[in-house]
Amino acid sequence: MNYTIKSSRLERPGREFALEKINFSVGKIVTGGCQFGIGRKDAHIRITRDTYRAKLAWLDQKYVTLWDVDEERGWLLNGNSALLHLLRASLAYSKEDNFKSEFLFQEDKFEESHRPLTLDSARDVLLNQTNQKLELYSKEDYPYTEITTLPSGETETVTKTIISRTTVKDRIEELYETLEKLIDHNATSEDSYNGANVKARRHDYLHGWDFAEIATDRDPFHLRRAKLPLDLMSWVELTKAIPAITLFGKGFGDMIRASPSGTSGCQGWEDVPKNRHLLCVSVADLRAIIEQIGDQETNPITVAPGILWKNPFNYSPFHTICLVRQGVRPRRRKATIAFRSLCPQRYILLPP
Repeated sequence: MNYTIKSSRLERPGREFALEKINFSVGKIVTGGCQFGIGRKDAHIRITRDTYRAKLAWLDQKYVTLWDVDEERGWLLNGNSALLHLLRASLAYSKEDNFKSEFLFQEDKFEESHRPLTLDSARDVLLNQTNQKLELYSKEDYPYTEITTLPSGETETVTKTIISRTTVKDRIEELYETLEKLIDHNATSEDSYNGANVKARRHDYLHGWDFAEIATDRDPFHLRRAKLPLDLMSWVELTKAIPAITLFGKGFGDMIRASPSGTSGCQGWEDVPKNRHLLCVSVADLRAIIEQIGDQETNPITVAPGILWKNPFNYSPFHTICLVRQGVRPRRRKATIAFRSLCPQRYILLPP
């Protein structure tokens, strides 16, 4: 994985988009332009989670799309996986920024999951007590005076100092609060689209926020958009149906790869092809999404409201037969449904 993620440099939405002036700052509510003003009265009705564990439990049920604007491919991740990627990137940025001399983080003390490369990995790392306590920066020092009465009856005055530090847990909670705000805004805006008379949405644009801006806390954060060769229904519709927020960046690397599958796997799909506008999601995450908002019992399977999971044609690259070994170049067609999981049975690719 690469954690020196570059800024997307994407443009902000233009006047044809109903929420083109959306932006927000840390510690403030999301605000909009002349079309919408998102305030407290518009906030999602839910109880704010106070405990660290409760926050991660809430985020565990949410999803984030990471879209690489250079390589034109993306990954649909569980919320805690996205939070961990943001944390790692944030720590990597702090290690090299103008205040690096003040940065106390000891990378060699950071503990990884004992269940690597699973959906539990991110949760393990974020819940790890050792990781949470690792120090990042010095905070204010608080001197105080302690007066002790000695056995002789005399008093002894000693000045002591409480030294406080910001920790990895503090950084995690800061990033969580940003994600929480974006997720709540995204859900509210989708409700507004469904219930208000707003401008028509363009299906060839993907809207989201800049990964690097969030990881480095460069607020205010502005809504961005990437142009995609999409029309009608596509994987973008799936991310809206969940709904999942989108974070843009450059240089994410191979965030998900197929598990080794011996001779049964197709060599052409061991990692996500670049410049094909494909979205990748793990089968385990897909199962969780179907369980939350879809229906396993329908035929085809309902992944999300209005999104079906079907293998539409025989020469789909998602068959167990490796077309690359047979010398066949998989063709592409426009489709209005999600495609079936590919041969290694470890992730699903959703083409436009």
